[in-house]
Amino acid sequence: MGRRGRGDRRAANLPLALRSIHGNLALTDTSAWAWFAVPIQRWAFRADSERLNLVLDTGSRLSALAGRQVHLRITSRPYPAATWARGLDERTERPVRGVPGETWADHLVRAQKHVRASTMAEKEVYVGVRLMERSGVSTLAERVLRRPTVREFERLDRDAALVAETVAGPGLDGRPASAREMEWLMCRSLALGLPAPGALSPVDDGLWETEDLFEL
Repeated sequence: MGRRGRGDRRAANLPLALRSIHGNLALTDTSAWAWFAVPIQRWAFRADSERLNLVLDTGSRLSALAGRQVHLRITSRPYPAATWARGLDERTERPVRGVPGETWADHLVRAQKHVRASTMAEKEVYVGVRLMERSGVSTLAERVLRRPTVREFERLDRDAALVAETVAGPGLDGRPASAREMEWLMCRSLALGLPAPGALSPVDDGLWETEDLFEL
């Protein structure tokens, strides 16, 4: 998200629970969540013994998170029709010469429209795990310093590392969500039922302050 100059910053007064995002950590006034991207597990054309092992492994991963609040978020990303058409054009060195209205470019345009109208959306699965509670002192310090303290980050990082080790195990095979994935998750969660955004803002450092969240 674009950064405002420090002299132009104003306090956000709207009732937003989420205060900031640091990498895959989402912080509210009272708690911190670690978000992970989980790959889609193949089920069809799988032997019964493999299915059983997958269920047991997944149950083992989830049981290791007992006592923590876990949020499962499933969303979808539209198939990248433009990228597909661009790749097809690059691989087609000498397309057949057409006539006006039936050129190679016209074919690519129609193909993209057909792909966009299809249901070839790519499913994405995210798992959010609640970390330790944030103290009132930590919340006050963040509002003053505009970022969590180094000591709180150390505590959160230790707890998040333990959770990440559990989520990465067989059955979930999860990994910390990237900055782009966190932005996509935010956009899809704030606009439930609306079409997917066509483009995202240039998030590069994975740091979202309160003003950035309100801007979104």
